[in-house]
Amino acid sequence: MFTTSVSSISMFAIAKHWPRHLLLAAACVAPAFVCAASDTAAVDGKTYTGTLTKQGETQGDPDDFVFKDGKFISTACAGFGFKPASYTTQQEGKRLVFTATSETDNGVHMQWKGTIVDDHLEATAQWQRPDQPTVEFHAKASVKH
Repeated sequence: MFTTSVSSISMFAIAKHWPRHLLLAAACVAPAFVCAASDTAAVDGKTYTGTLTKQGETQGDPDDFVFKDGKFISTACAGFGFKPASYTTQQEGKRLVFTATSETDNGVHMQWKGTIVDDHLEATAQWQRPDQPTVEFHAKASVKH
């Protein structure tokens, strides 16, 4: 990792060979570079079991949220014709943020954005149908052991 290699080098050795403005730039950019890396391997192969609840309702439906082979799918949404979708992840401190957009053959989309902390997933999904208002859903789940 970049931060490990830089921290193991004596700052005095770097300072002798690099101009001061380059040292400052490297110190500012390195943390952002490390945090922006996408690592889907952190969740790939995991299933989270919980509920999917329509906004405004108190009772949700059981659902499994599956990350497998670089694809994400909600099993409840699969029952309505949604296909597994590629997903992205980004580490933000202890939180792993993921996004995905599933779709049906009829052009209906479900845009997902969620976070995973430890073994817990929370997400919001926007159900987008042509010529209809967007419907929001909320997911809460824990990793399936």
